[in-house]
Amino acid sequence: MRKIVFTFSACLLALSLSSFSPAKHSLLKPVHSKSVSTLFFGFSGPAIISASGGPYLFKASGLPISDHGNTLICGNTIQGEQYLVFPEADGSADIEIYGSSFSNLRGSQYIWIVDQYGNTLESLYVFVTN
Repeated sequence: MRKIVFTFSACLLALSLSSFSPAKHSLLKPVHSKSVSTLFFGFSGPAIISASGGPYLFKASGLPISDHGNTLICGNTIQGEQYLVFPEADGSADIEIYGSSFSNLRGSQYIWIVDQYGNTLESLYVFVTN
Protein backbone atom coordinates (compact mmCIF):
# COMPACT_ATOMS: atom_id res chain seq x y z
CA MET A 1 0.00 0.00 0.00
CA ARG A 2 2.85 2.38 0.80
CA LYS A 3 4.36 1.78 -2.60
CA ILE A 4 1.10 2.73 -4.34
CA VAL A 5 0.68 5.92 -2.25
CA PHE A 6 4.32 6.90 -2.86
CA THR A 7 4.00 6.28 -6.61
CA PHE A 8 0.72 8.17 -6.76
CA SER A 9 2.26 11.12 -4.84
CA ALA A 10 5.28 11.16 -7.11
CA CYS A 11 3.04 11.19 -10.19
CA LEU A 12 0.99 14.08 -8.78
CA LEU A 13 4.16 16.06 -8.00
CA ALA A 14 5.57 15.44 -11.50
CA LEU A 15 2.24 16.44 -13.06
CA SER A 16 2.00 19.65 -11.03
CA LEU A 17 5.59 20.62 -11.85
CA SER A 18 5.14 20.00 -15.55
CA SER A 19 2.15 22.32 -15.70
CA PHE A 20 3.91 25.07 -13.71
CA SER A 21 4.88 28.06 -15.82
CA PRO A 22 7.17 30.66 -14.18
CA ALA A 23 5.86 33.31 -16.56
CA LYS A 24 2.31 32.78 -15.28
CA HIS A 25 3.32 32.97 -11.64
CA SER A 26 5.77 35.84 -11.79
CA LEU A 27 5.90 38.17 -8.82
CA LEU A 28 6.10 41.18 -11.12
CA LYS A 29 2.97 41.80 -13.09
CA PRO A 30 3.41 43.09 -16.61
CA VAL A 31 2.53 46.73 -17.05
CA HIS A 32 0.08 47.45 -19.81
CA SER A 33 0.24 51.10 -20.75
CA LYS A 34 -2.92 52.73 -21.95
CA SER A 35 -2.95 54.42 -25.29
CA VAL A 36 -1.73 57.94 -24.62
CA SER A 37 -1.07 60.70 -27.09
CA THR A 38 2.62 61.55 -26.65
CA LEU A 39 4.40 64.42 -28.33
CA PHE A 40 8.02 64.04 -29.27
CA PHE A 41 9.94 67.29 -29.46
CA GLY A 42 13.00 67.83 -31.56
CA PHE A 43 15.41 70.75 -31.31
CA SER A 44 18.60 71.01 -33.32
CA GLY A 45 21.18 73.57 -34.33
CA PRO A 46 24.88 74.35 -34.08
CA ALA A 47 26.67 73.23 -30.92
CA ILE A 48 29.16 76.13 -30.91
CA ILE A 49 28.21 79.73 -31.57
CA SER A 50 30.11 83.00 -31.40
CA ALA A 51 28.82 85.85 -29.24
CA SER A 52 29.48 88.25 -32.10
CA GLY A 53 28.14 85.95 -34.84
CA GLY A 54 24.87 84.96 -36.32
CA PRO A 55 22.24 84.47 -37.29
CA TYR A 56 22.39 80.79 -36.37
CA LEU A 57 19.53 78.60 -37.56
CA PHE A 58 17.86 76.31 -35.03
CA LYS A 59 15.05 73.95 -35.96
CA ALA A 60 12.31 72.79 -33.60
CA SER A 61 9.66 70.16 -34.28
CA GLY A 62 6.72 68.64 -32.43
CA LEU A 63 5.83 71.90 -30.72
CA PRO A 64 2.25 72.39 -29.53
CA ILE A 65 0.24 74.84 -31.57
CA SER A 66 -0.99 77.78 -29.53
CA ASP A 67 -2.28 81.29 -30.19
CA HIS A 68 0.14 82.46 -27.51
CA GLY A 69 3.16 80.83 -29.16
CA ASN A 70 6.10 79.36 -27.29
CA THR A 71 8.85 81.34 -25.62
CA LEU A 72 12.44 80.70 -26.64
CA ILE A 73 14.93 81.59 -23.92
CA CYS A 74 18.67 81.88 -24.59
CA GLY A 75 21.16 81.34 -21.78
CA ASN A 76 19.77 81.51 -18.29
CA THR A 77 16.23 82.67 -17.65
CA ILE A 78 17.31 85.86 -15.87
CA GLN A 79 19.98 87.29 -18.19
CA GLY A 80 19.12 85.64 -21.49
CA GLU A 81 17.16 87.27 -24.28
CA GLN A 82 13.72 85.88 -24.99
CA TYR A 83 11.90 85.39 -28.30
CA LEU A 84 8.33 84.45 -29.03
CA VAL A 85 8.12 81.51 -31.46
CA PHE A 86 4.97 80.74 -33.44
CA PRO A 87 5.18 77.18 -34.84
CA GLU A 88 3.82 76.22 -38.24
CA ALA A 89 0.66 74.09 -38.49
CA ASP A 90 2.76 70.90 -38.24
CA GLY A 91 4.46 72.05 -35.03
CA SER A 92 7.81 72.93 -36.63
CA ALA A 93 9.66 76.23 -36.40
CA ASP A 94 12.86 77.65 -37.86
CA ILE A 95 14.46 80.01 -35.38
CA GLU A 96 17.31 82.44 -36.06
CA ILE A 97 19.40 83.34 -33.05
CA TYR A 98 22.27 85.81 -32.89
CA GLY A 99 25.18 85.20 -30.56
CA SER A 100 24.53 88.59 -28.99
CA SER A 101 21.35 87.11 -27.51
CA PHE A 102 23.52 85.62 -24.79
CA SER A 103 24.75 89.13 -23.77
CA ASN A 104 27.73 88.52 -21.46
CA LEU A 105 27.17 84.78 -20.98
CA ARG A 106 30.00 82.57 -22.28
CA GLY A 107 30.86 78.90 -22.16
CA SER A 108 28.26 76.17 -21.63
CA GLN A 109 24.76 77.56 -22.06
CA TYR A 110 21.32 76.26 -22.90
CA ILE A 111 18.53 77.40 -25.14
CA TRP A 112 15.09 76.51 -23.80
CA ILE A 113 11.69 76.41 -25.41
CA VAL A 114 9.02 77.09 -22.81
CA ASP A 115 5.25 76.91 -23.33
CA GLN A 116 2.78 79.60 -22.28
CA TYR A 117 2.38 77.93 -18.88
CA GLY A 118 6.10 78.04 -18.04
CA ASN A 119 6.76 74.34 -18.73
CA THR A 120 10.08 73.58 -20.44
CA LEU A 121 9.34 71.69 -23.64
CA GLU A 122 12.87 71.19 -24.91
CA SER A 123 16.39 72.44 -24.33
CA LEU A 124 19.55 72.42 -26.39
CA TYR A 125 23.12 72.73 -25.14
CA VAL A 126 25.34 75.28 -26.91
CA PHE A 127 28.85 76.53 -26.23
CA VAL A 128 29.18 80.31 -26.57
CA THR A 129 32.60 81.66 -27.58
CA ASN A 130 33.85 85.26 -27.88
